[in-house]
Amino acid sequence: HLMMAAAAILSQHGQAADVLVATMTFGSPWMDVAKIAEALASRGHVVTVVAPASERKDLMLKWPTLNFETFGDPEKTPLIKEVFRSLPNKVTFSPPGIVGLLVAARTTISAGMDVCEEMLGDNRLMTKLKR
Repeated sequence: HLMMAAAAILSQHGQAADVLVATMTFGSPWMDVAKIAEALASRGHVVTVVAPASERKDLMLKWPTLNFETFGDPEKTPLIKEVFRSLPNKVTFSPPGIVGLLVAARTTISAGMDVCEEMLGDNRLMTKLKR
């Protein structure tokens, strides 16, 4: 979030730039990032968000001033999103104490790494972003 905030502040005094946003596109952290991205777009910057293909349609409806580049299967919910949905149950039915928290943390980190690998392993996306 800090980099986006710095970009927003600096953008007031410079010329238009291309901004790439690569973050989870759901939940409260995304809402903060999306607001900053929209502010940059309203000032003439070209803001491109990297997102799972299955979320493209919803994101374009909610954030029409942003551009979206996607990765993954458009028919498949991102694993990290599924993990966050099931996390309360996992924590509730996990062993008590620190062990349960460690299991939940490991599951969440693993899902996050899977999303990163999927994104970085998408040759079409990587080729397009390099241009």
